[in-house]
Amino acid sequence: MGIKRVLGLAFVYIGAVIGAGFASGQEIWYFIARHQEWGICSIFIIAVYFIILAPVFFIMTKKSHIENYQEFFYNNLPVSLAHLLDIIFSCFLLGSVSVMTAGSGTLFSNFLGLPYFAGAGMTISFILIVMKQDLKGIFTVNSIMIPFLIIITIYIVVFTIINENPAGRTWYNAGIAEGDGTGWLEDGLKYGAYNLIMAVAAMTNIVSTEKEKNILIGGVIGGIILSILIIIIYLGLIFFYRDIPVQEIPLLYLAKNTGKGGYLSYIFALYFAMITTALTNYYAFTKRFASLLNISYERCLIPGLLLVLPLLPSGFTELVNKMYPLFGGISIIITFFYLLIYFKIRKR
Repeated sequence: MGIKRVLGLAFVYIGAVIGAGFASGQEIWYFIARHQEWGICSIFIIAVYFIILAPVFFIMTKKSHIENYQEFFYNNLPVSLAHLLDIIFSCFLLGSVSVMTAGSGTLFSNFLGLPYFAGAGMTISFILIVMKQDLKGIFTVNSIMIPFLIIITIYIVVFTIINENPAGRTWYNAGIAEGDGTGWLEDGLKYGAYNLIMAVAAMTNIVSTEKEKNILIGGVIGGIILSILIIIIYLGLIFFYRDIPVQEIPLLYLAKNTGKGGYLSYIFALYFAMITTALTNYYAFTKRFASLLNISYERCLIPGLLLVLPLLPSGFTELVNKMYPLFGGISIIITFFYLLIYFKIRKR
């Protein structure tokens, strides 16, 4: 077992999940922290997806001897259903890239005082540069930026909890989750399922050439780190915000408390969190796009990104709050199909 390769796989897996919505705190607030103490139960559900189901599904796609997510469906499901899931997965991947690009635009606009579309344009340019190096570029960027993001996130949240005055902060913040009922369960299932399906779609191409042991260990390590990060961000959000955050990037306001160095470091880390997810997801989409059009991977890089542009004017928060719950509900159904296929393959 090559520890460097295992960690590389773990970081790419984390990078596929940890993009703008996760690292900014926007997703964690919407799906977890707004449920306050019940958010702990949501985290437990999500951890099952990340630590157990994701590595199992990575191994399953590897054992199926396939190189992309559409082959997995066409080899194991009726053609009409495979067509439908193929389209849905492609929309998921492209939608994720649009959210990451919109998040970078918001970051540039709100926190650096630069035009929204300047940030989005820089992100698209960076994606093109890295993806011309194929998998080598993706592994390199993730291996550098994900550890940095983990360290700075932990520092910001711990600093906030230690130094902020907790007076007046309670579990039950007015108007946040009143009458929520089992909303924590629904959101936990949706959020976990969406990120699981996105990770499997993005990682299928990558794990096809890897050793099963490396895939399993890398998947478990990545899932554990993701779950720990969710807990850390969740604690920071419920501690700092007495009410619903009005900011599009709530965790960045915690970073302000750490001083200029911590604030600028988090802006840098957050931007590259968006990049890592956009890279991993766009890689999977481009491979599918190239296969569909029967042209080279390189020739699909620019045309695919043009499909992202119509979604950008919607803005970051709008895309997260509307697109992710919808995709999450659909992902629960897709997870069910994956489980059926898993038990089918085990019987062979």
